[in-house]
Amino acid sequence: MSPITQTKEERNCTINLNDLDLLEKLAELEHLQWIEWSKNISEKEKLSKKRLKRWKEFWVIYQDLPETIKEDDRKWARKTLKVLSDWWWQQH
Repeated sequence: MSPITQTKEERNCTINLNDLDLLEKLAELEHLQWIEWSKNISEKEKLSKKRLKRWKEFWVIYQDLPETIKEDDRKWARKTLKVLSDWWWQQH
């Protein structure tokens, strides 16, 4: 959207790196991406039984993950937030 057609709210939009709700949504998305990737790899590659068993334990919805695994997803979500924030500031 061009600056001319943006609303005042859109022009003032910022990405809050400390927004915990957004962080959790992005972490959940990261987890869904990992599930899809890992299932794809498990179908195409010969994985050890130990690795496959470990991966299958985490093929669950984000909310059911242990907190340590959620934190791994949050690390990637923070990286995404940082990229988005940097991009936003470069544009404005």
